[in-house]
Amino acid sequence: IDGVAEEEEILFPNPANEEVFIKAKSFENLTVINALGAVVFKTENPLQEININVKDWQEGVYFFALKGKETTRMMNLLVRH
Repeated sequence: IDGVAEEEEILFPNPANEEVFIKAKSFENLTVINALGAVVFKTENPLQEININVKDWQEGVYFFALKGKETTRMMNLLVRH
């Protein structure tokens, strides 16, 4: 359909317990924030595909901010052990 953008970012599995996989076409940095507002992971100029080990993270909701040149995409992840 014209005018409808396909998802450029993928975050899975969700919920996660050991590792999460992120695939994005273009973003400049990735910041992960826990429910208390603390930054638990940050990377500049990441690869288009990255894996993050979450097995040592506390259970709960985490917010992934993928910042591009013109936009920021927010995604949520639930960590359950």
